[in-house]
Amino acid sequence: MTLEEYADLSNHDSFCYWLEFGSKYLGAIGNNPLTKFGIWQPKNWKEFGKSIKFDDQYAWYRTKGKSSQEAFDIIKSAVLEVVKLSLNKKWDQIEKVNLHKMVKWKIAFLYSEKQLIPIYSKPALLAIAAGLGETFTNDSDTYLIQQYILGHREIGEHIDDFAHRVYTNFAEQPNYYLVGSKYITSQNDTVDIFPEMLKSECIAIGYLWGHSFENIKNAESQEINAFVKQHRSKNEPIVSKVQSQVKHFLRLKQGDIVAIKSKGQFNKLEIVAYARVIAKESEIYKYDPGNLGHTTHVEFLETGFTKFLGFNYADSIHRIKPNSEHFKSIFGKYALLAEEEDDIRSSLSSDIGSLKESIPEKSEYEYERKSVSSIVVRQIHSQIQNRFIKFLSDNSNGTLVSEFKGRIDVVMEQQDVIWFYEIKPFENAYKCIRESIGQLLDYTNRFSSSKEIRIATVGPNEPNDDTNAFISHIKKELNLKYSYIAFDFERSLIKEF
Repeated sequence: MTLEEYADLSNHDSFCYWLEFGSKYLGAIGNNPLTKFGIWQPKNWKEFGKSIKFDDQYAWYRTKGKSSQEAFDIIKSAVLEVVKLSLNKKWDQIEKVNLHKMVKWKIAFLYSEKQLIPIYSKPALLAIAAGLGETFTNDSDTYLIQQYILGHREIGEHIDDFAHRVYTNFAEQPNYYLVGSKYITSQNDTVDIFPEMLKSECIAIGYLWGHSFENIKNAESQEINAFVKQHRSKNEPIVSKVQSQVKHFLRLKQGDIVAIKSKGQFNKLEIVAYARVIAKESEIYKYDPGNLGHTTHVEFLETGFTKFLGFNYADSIHRIKPNSEHFKSIFGKYALLAEEEDDIRSSLSSDIGSLKESIPEKSEYEYERKSVSSIVVRQIHSQIQNRFIKFLSDNSNGTLVSEFKGRIDVVMEQQDVIWFYEIKPFENAYKCIRESIGQLLDYTNRFSSSKEIRIATVGPNEPNDDTNAFISHIKKELNLKYSYIAFDFERSLIKEF
């Protein structure tokens, strides 16, 4: 392989062209500059930094050599080394090869006989692993993360299908929507359809009732606009408004996050549920003319609360972008899914007791939630946990203890006290307490220390009056050093109750 055969992207048979474009269906490495190839033909010649050398055709990192040919010889040797190691299944040694991570792991996959995952972004792999239940860091070896993820592959599942499944479930960036739960009848009566949405596990809109969207669900905007214009009834809103909302509804994709509102007009927005879009039998959309009309399959993440917000969102469906003014207020902790997970390392102490092996590995979230909601809760829990650890590390005089990882969310040792913190990511503080108190009591039963033991539930919101009474009841009846901590993870503030 010559330098031209490696780096000339105008040649559709070159190595780099096939790596980035010709084998895109085997996992993308785009959205990264050409510098990832080590030596490249710049699209736009400009003044390079001191780390870059160049001649009249190529640019390369100064550390690779004095000339383009010398740099290529080093890069080619690294590429061949990755190929050799992959053919011999020596994944751990690939980490040591001096080549861009995404480039070398794509090469490794291509020569691995599909024994690796065709996902090459480290943040994506970290998100997938976290969704499956294990937290790695940016310092973790890629091959260890890959092997952990591959351990969740179903028997007989094709590697491409497996990669698509875990990427869609854990790593794909969701879009966010606000959807109504009321229909207006032809007699101008308001009907609450939320109970039926819960029962049918869907969200819905009632426009163009007698006309299925089946033939336009993947159509371009012009075709959707023409369809709406043709079939809109006279008692529905102006055509442009219906067109916009139908397009939003048809653009919903698997993994998107939806906030369901009970009210939206007159600056009285109320959120009553959160859900995630899912596919059933490979379909997201379903036409249900005898019941809700146009529906999208969802799995409800959280219900049983009312979140009062003083905003005005009167339409049946709104897309809320992460950079919009009210995004974080509307979606709360679910907004964390639009961010990179924090890579936070806590300070660690030595042993503080002899009973750590008697505290079993946690298996929460599995007994009452379905698979998709379990994934989302784990992801959010992990982010809040990391932020709370960082808060304690920055603001407390205690030492965070690592030996209980996987058993207790956070343990902090102070001079005379040991704190056990259990984190619950629910909107309703009462639910956070109910789901955590049994675990906390179990920890105090299994752990003995000469120091005072205190326990705390950590949730995202402050308790109301009824929940405050519940907290007082727990402290009085159980005679426990117990606290509920409302943790504002956006502003890194806590309030103890």
